[in-house]
Amino acid sequence: MTQGKLPRTLRSLVRRAGARLADTSSGAIRIALGWDAVTDSMMGFCSVESNCVGPWMLTVTLPSFLASAWMPQPIVKLAKAGKSDVGIIAFGSSDPAVEEGRVILERDHGVATDYLRLRALPIGDETRKFIESHRVVYVVEQNRDAQCAQILRLELPKRATMIESVLHYDGFPIDAQSIVEQIAAAEQAKEKGKS
Repeated sequence: MTQGKLPRTLRSLVRRAGARLADTSSGAIRIALGWDAVTDSMMGFCSVESNCVGPWMLTVTLPSFLASAWMPQPIVKLAKAGKSDVGIIAFGSSDPAVEEGRVILERDHGVATDYLRLRALPIGDETRKFIESHRVVYVVEQNRDAQCAQILRLELPKRATMIESVLHYDGFPIDAQSIVEQIAAAEQAKEKGKS
């Protein structure tokens, strides 16, 4: 997280406070500073809430376009043969299974994939470009309701039909085989639909 990307007023607040930034995943940024440091010019781009953690803590809620600049950027890995038209998005502990699944998909099923490891929400430009540049994007999640895929569909409504869920929620850790089976079946169904 660099202070160079912060809006000028927030940069001066952080510098004045010598604060660390925290809790940005929800778009809320906690900055340790005194109440006198809050100026009217700050109100132009964010709202200041009075829910303090302590006498010197302030929570600032930024719009998502500002918050996304502070988030950890996603990690993108392209297919060995260059860019593929099939993308996979995953996050957290799904990463090792997805990496193994990509190898199996290419070796056994001939499906080369690009992979984006999502590290934070709200999504930034890199995630948007990744989704827009693929024919289909499979979102690997370890839950029943496909929450991340739903968020991505809301962020990119024009590409919503191209975002498909790969779900794993049987109580066991996710494995590469469950990812491979779902993606291979979906790709085979698409091939049958073409012919």
